[in-house]
Amino acid sequence: MTEQGEVLADRYDDPRIAGRHLEQVIWATVASSVRPLSPPRPEWTATMDELAREALAAYRAFIEEPCFLAWFEEATPIREIESMPIASRPAHRYENATRSGGDTRGLADLRAIPWVFAWTQNRCMIPAWYGLGAAFHAFARSRPDGWATLHAMYEGWPFFRATLDNAALALAKSDLQVGRMYADLVTDAVARERIWGMIAEEYARSREAVLRTNGTSELLEEIPWLQQSIRVRNPNTDPLNLVQIEWLRRLRDARAAGDEAREAECRELLRLSIEGVAAGMRTTG
Repeated sequence: MTEQGEVLADRYDDPRIAGRHLEQVIWATVASSVRPLSPPRPEWTATMDELAREALAAYRAFIEEPCFLAWFEEATPIREIESMPIASRPAHRYENATRSGGDTRGLADLRAIPWVFAWTQNRCMIPAWYGLGAAFHAFARSRPDGWATLHAMYEGWPFFRATLDNAALALAKSDLQVGRMYADLVTDAVARERIWGMIAEEYARSREAVLRTNGTSELLEEIPWLQQSIRVRNPNTDPLNLVQIEWLRRLRDARAAGDEAREAECRELLRLSIEGVAAGMRTTG
């Protein structure tokens, strides 16, 4: 069994929590071993393939917007994350940059960890849910029993349920009010509103799709302790995001003014804010 380093303290520092966690892991392993799962219906796997194609098309359309990369670099602390001494590999795949001339930056060169980390920091959690709403709504529009089919898949196919539950958790942890403040850092007004509009619209679609599929009235309704945990910790994490936004603004002003001493100070304070937000969110993504 392998555990991510970031969760070791949360799961094993307290003997009681460590025992409870190991009990849950062992129970899940035994339960899945002795309870054979019947294969999903062929029509369900066909539906999943269709949903995947629709979601991929929506996701690619989002990140391939001409102004997306510039927006991403201004509305997240990605450059600061890239410079942090974390992980075992560099943030970028330099072989791609070398083939393209060495001086260009692109999403194809960015590794998954800093990509997801950046979206976790600005509280949008894009990689976990973007495209889901577009796919589900397109499927439901194409069939009179579309939503009923999706609900049946949720009730009868553990893989589909787990996938949707993971998306529901990310949607619940997202905070578009905070995310909008990061978007306001983008200097190009047209790009700022274009990309943010796509995020806000897809969030609303995805949230509605999750609720219509699992039959609840609010996110994480069936896991009240987790729902309450997010509600309790958000007021303590939000100020860290606001501090981070301000230091991002000051860092960029110092960089533009050529003030290296001020830039170094801002960069260190930004590093601390990134660590604080990660601790508050209880994940780096």
